[in-house]
Amino acid sequence: MEHQVQSAEQLPRKSASEAPSRLEDDQRALIEALAEEELEQLKTRFFTAIAHELRTPLASLRLVAGLLVSAPPSGATEEHRQLFQLILQSSDRLDLLINSLLDYARLEASHLQLEIQTLDLRLILESVAALLEPQYRARRQTLDVYLPEEPVNVRGDPFRLRSAVQAVLDTACKRCPEDGRLSMGCRAQVGTTLGWICDTGPHVPEEAREHIFTHAYWQTAEDPPQLSAFGLGLPLAHGLMALHGGGLWLEQPEAAGEGMCFHFRLPLART
Repeated sequence: MEHQVQSAEQLPRKSASEAPSRLEDDQRALIEALAEEELEQLKTRFFTAIAHELRTPLASLRLVAGLLVSAPPSGATEEHRQLFQLILQSSDRLDLLINSLLDYARLEASHLQLEIQTLDLRLILESVAALLEPQYRARRQTLDVYLPEEPVNVRGDPFRLRSAVQAVLDTACKRCPEDGRLSMGCRAQVGTTLGWICDTGPHVPEEAREHIFTHAYWQTAEDPPQLSAFGLGLPLAHGLMALHGGGLWLEQPEAAGEGMCFHFRLPLART
């Protein structure tokens, strides 16, 4: 059997630039990945620092507001008492938003711990409706709350579930036009709980729906006005629901201009 031996000149050659080019591509990809990871870490540290800086002056504001509500100064009228109550409610809401900011940073860093207990989901919805009442009344909006007579017991962290529901209702309030209608409710199903928060605001474009739950969607000059209400709230709510073994999603009717509904699902507590 004859063997043919190829000379060095006959062997296939790689171009001189091919190997360095691949190495440069790998280095570039690594640098981009490290830069993205560093950016996420910087963002988390920024959120945490801002939240802690806001807590000190807010604590003083809540203390003064609480004193004004519990012991109004002499000569205070009923209008003054209502204003004191509004200050206290607004400071409580701001405190919840700051804690939500911290929770978002912990979620991003996978450091969030839940304090699980059995709770009635109806009480969560009622407390959020009361907390945001000044906001939707200021816009002359109507909120209809539909709750069953029987308890809807779930296993969850009451503070984090309240933050999630508040974030969704807050988004719905901002999206809903003045004099619009909002609705919220929950019901028990077989092995699970279904909740919803609906508004009569404009539809969300198809291309934006996949983004509003994954990361903060900041409106740009090119975005349509119906996206102006989206920010940090929905990604936080989506992450908190998932952490509880549930989910959060968006449904819209086919006809334009008929609003939209955020639905969420949570596991029922075993009896």
